[in-house]
Amino acid sequence: MSGLVETTTVDTKSVDADTSDISMTLMEVDEVFVYFIPKLTSSTGHRADSWSLDSPALTGKFHLSHFETSNIFHLSLLESSGSLFARCPVDLNGVPPKRLDTIVETVLDSSRYFVLKCVDDATRREVRVGIGFRDRCHASDLKGHLQDYVRSVERGNKARELMEGGGGDKLKKPPPANVVGGEVEEVAKGVGGIEVGEGNKGKQKEVVEEDEDWGDFEGA
Repeated sequence: MSGLVETTTVDTKSVDADTSDISMTLMEVDEVFVYFIPKLTSSTGHRADSWSLDSPALTGKFHLSHFETSNIFHLSLLESSGSLFARCPVDLNGVPPKRLDTIVETVLDSSRYFVLKCVDDATRREVRVGIGFRDRCHASDLKGHLQDYVRSVERGNKARELMEGGGGDKLKKPPPANVVGGEVEEVAKGVGGIEVGEGNKGKQKEVVEEDEDWGDFEGA
């Protein structure tokens, strides 16, 4: 596989035959590293340096799509042939909304790695896998799309409240997707390193970068 990695953001739309939902491709990366990760033994979070980074379980492709009608993201991991290896559906809709960091997590020691909760379409079995990008710009693109998605869910909740309750105090406002107990927290435990919320936009979270010393990747 070539060391050249290309990310493509396009306006391509397709219709899911099963749901008649319009799908838009937001991001494609020609190289992603997939890892079978150990169970989390600490409440502080995952560390990529415990994943045997030079021996990924798969060197494949990454695809991000948005289903517009249902407002759901699909993070798909593809084999080099293009066949599906695993898929992480992200659905934060509902009242109260689900939390992004229960589905997509960043790691403590790098900005290029994530933990995804993947779901088997047939059995509904869930498994968490680690992924990593060679170039940090691809990770930044993914974080940006996830932040936009969280904001869209929050806007939808506000619009639904206005339609159902007239914008008054009759209905309790549902918390945003990145708020727990009334306190603003960072999206996906630091997705993008930016806290999203009133009075917190643009606030940067320090990210420990140790991955430059981990060496180059080797394809599985």
